[in-house]
Amino acid sequence: MFSTYLVMAKSAVEYLARGRRLPSWDLKMQVLCDGIRHSSKQTYTLETTDQDIPHLNFPTTIQARMRARDISPSSVPEELGTHTQYSLSVGEVSIDSERIRGIGGVTEQPLLQMIAEDELERQLEYEVLATWGHKDKVNDVAEITRQTPIRENEKILLCLHGGAYTMGSSLSHRSTLIRICEATRLRAFVVNYRLAPKHPFPSQLHDALIFHTFLLNQGFRPQDIILVGDSAGGHLSINLTILLRHIETTLPRALILVSPLVGLDLEGDSLQTNKDFDYLYPYPIESPTSPLRLFYKPGHKYSEQYKKEMTEDPILSPRNAELAGFPPTLIQSGGKEIFVDHICLFYDKLVSENSDRTQYMVNQIYDDMVHVFHRFFFRPESKQAFDAISVFLDSLEP
Repeated sequence: MFSTYLVMAKSAVEYLARGRRLPSWDLKMQVLCDGIRHSSKQTYTLETTDQDIPHLNFPTTIQARMRARDISPSSVPEELGTHTQYSLSVGEVSIDSERIRGIGGVTEQPLLQMIAEDELERQLEYEVLATWGHKDKVNDVAEITRQTPIRENEKILLCLHGGAYTMGSSLSHRSTLIRICEATRLRAFVVNYRLAPKHPFPSQLHDALIFHTFLLNQGFRPQDIILVGDSAGGHLSINLTILLRHIETTLPRALILVSPLVGLDLEGDSLQTNKDFDYLYPYPIESPTSPLRLFYKPGHKYSEQYKKEMTEDPILSPRNAELAGFPPTLIQSGGKEIFVDHICLFYDKLVSENSDRTQYMVNQIYDDMVHVFHRFFFRPESKQAFDAISVFLDSLEP
């Protein structure tokens, strides 16, 4: 912690001595980005190599390190709204494994095994967030965060949080998601899916499918569900959409992807050109404790086969997937984030395979902004992005 404060102090001195790193950046923006980047680099023990794998305990020691350095909790501002925590028993949600068959790749067998071996008493936690504006639609304030629709054909946000698949929760994302609720006038249902490395891929996809099925059982229509995902949650939103299409379930109304990780096949000049601006660090894939390797088969060596799976599988790297017929999709990213070039490559494929519906495929890049800049509420771009989400959803057909 002390080293992070030292980095932030040096950043402030640099700002005062040399001026703004970017034209639109003020002192607060620069110091925060430098501080978060340093803290993020300290989270993952990147000096490790494959030779260290036998001495690394991924399910316990590394997992404990992730929990100790988790994303800071946030709160719902009292003036904006409220939230209620719930949990569901996975045994109450039936998943037809036969419909999973045929998805292929590196997903099918481990997902089928998870479904078969899941503990029926396992609890999956989630939250419901709502703004005070929902009081106009119900008689009882307590009902604005209930688990069932508050009106016929209610549209809701199914939110999949970010955090590199190793950290984060509904708690860390409350303050951001309630602002999306405020802008869109919709309630948010946020699931706390299992985290790597204790629960590697496809545990997160399994939990997302369970939660989506649960919402259908609660009375929500699939065409009224809007998937919202930031960073790794964006990757999970894309994965869930591909899986839902495979099992022939009506697809979500729309996808809102905020600075999404669009695949494990990372490429693009921005990985290097933006590394001194973005707070997200381009972790070397050669390290077995880098986020992507903690997510997919932690403890496996980085062989040619492993690399091929990460970069060519259509679920792990959806640019290799069939994207035709995808729901309307809004992507928002920062012009100075390391993922921006990769996001644009994914967007190009999305548009090319939905050429008859390009008006519903939107890619918004915010100049000088970084990864998930929406969380920087002091920046005007944050509110602009929230408002743009509302405009996009309002533009969709009823």
